[in-house]
Amino acid sequence: MSNFGKLLNQRKVFIAQVYAILAIQLAITFTIAKYLRNHQPIYKFAIKFFIPLALLSFIIIFMFPFVPSYFKFGLFCIFSFIFGILSIGATKLVSNEIIEVALLSTIGVFIGMTVIGLGLASIGIDLNFMTYILLSALIGLIIVRFVLLFVDVNHKVNKYLATFSIILFSIFVAYDTNRMLQKNYSFDQLDTAMSFYLDIENLFTNFVEMNLNQNGGK
Repeated sequence: MSNFGKLLNQRKVFIAQVYAILAIQLAITFTIAKYLRNHQPIYKFAIKFFIPLALLSFIIIFMFPFVPSYFKFGLFCIFSFIFGILSIGATKLVSNEIIEVALLSTIGVFIGMTVIGLGLASIGIDLNFMTYILLSALIGLIIVRFVLLFVDVNHKVNKYLATFSIILFSIFVAYDTNRMLQKNYSFDQLDTAMSFYLDIENLFTNFVEMNLNQNGGK
């Protein structure tokens, strides 16, 4: 426990920077999403103009790890901005009640799984052994999602898939938190914040989907 305390003390600035970056990006996404939800004409223009920028930002962030930090942060902001726009496409026909439930559920899961990841790290359990298991599950999920684009399925199948996705990304939150606190961790603040950002966005969208399908798509 004392060794963990020393490591935590050494990483406190790093951790604070990670969560500060994460907070900024989430604020950008949700501010844009809330604004455009009430301004559909602007949304229609934005969806056509900014999608290529989102794809380019994502590619540069992940394919070119030696991009200067300030440039990568700018790209991250663009990506968060675009994700806010894309969120409207997924939620513009969803009631405010469902969005509120999904948001609260996402916050609760993120906090809970962060505590679990932190607790496991504090007793010396390293979750890096789960890397390939989680990646395999994620690849499988992506493949299934792609196939279902061309297949009609009922609400129950979509609900089960959303539930599986929530479980998977909940584990990813604990995994990313635990990994951040290991001595051999080599990723920078922006990469770590991006991992958490994607965990949160996937949790939120799947909570929305699960609640929609639970209500029969109404």
